Amino acid sequence: MPHDQITFVWRGPFANAEIHAVHAEAFETRLFDESEWDWVGQCDRYSLGWVIARDGERFVGFVIRFSEQRSASRPAHRSRTFWPGAPPI
Repeated sequence: MPHDQITFVWRGPFANAEIHAVHAEAFETRLFDESEWDWVGQCDRYSLGWVIARDGERFVGFVIRFSEQRSASRPAHRSRTFWPGAPPI
């Protein structure tokens, strides 16, 4: 399958349908919909930032950086990657 140049965009726009498809493929789960999981809203409200990857116009990957507030003095920062076929990090 030929690939266009993969582009990466910090806090790039994406649709819930796009990320649900990539998530289902990357984690071999069922396809969720926006009524079950609103990634766009969650990212806007809680994420420290994210990067999207596109192969041409096709959404192919996603990395998110978010914070879990364990206490006022000890926030925990975590990342999650959705990139079908990529080795786990």
